[in-house]
Amino acid sequence: MDTKMRNRLALTVGGAGVLAAIITGAATPALGANATSPAPIVSARKNGPIALNNTNKTLVSIKVPAGRWLITGKMWADSVASQPTVTTVVGCSIFKGSAFLDNSAFQTPKVGGSGGTSAGVNVVTAVINLHSPATISFKCSDFNSMANAHSVVLTAIG
Repeated sequence: MDTKMRNRLALTVGGAGVLAAIITGAATPALGANATSPAPIVSARKNGPIALNNTNKTLVSIKVPAGRWLITGKMWADSVASQPTVTTVVGCSIFKGSAFLDNSAFQTPKVGGSGGTSAGVNVVTAVINLHSPATISFKCSDFNSMANAHSVVLTAIG
């Protein structure tokens, strides 16, 4: 396979990180190349709907052993159509114990005004180096939007 074809394939399959590994010839353990063992993964999921109720509600949490970790959290939320709010506002954060790691928020107008609904997605990420085991939690609030969370996933990849 020529270099142009390898570069196109790399972009299609996995993006810039894979492309850099192919160009430099570096091994990528996440893809299994020269890996002595697979990367550890810890994950938790809740499908929902989970009423957020204007609180910083813990949706999922995971216990992670000491080590270096990429933490990702994702969820989508929608508003309850029968509520008089005209927008859906949802913010989410990830924490190591009580220490804040990252947050994201969205604000989306309801289709049809206060009788309609709207939805959005929150994604959070952090890279941490743990010297001892820790609990990572994914929390969200709806800021009086009467929103429900769905497809909540929290993952740590070591």
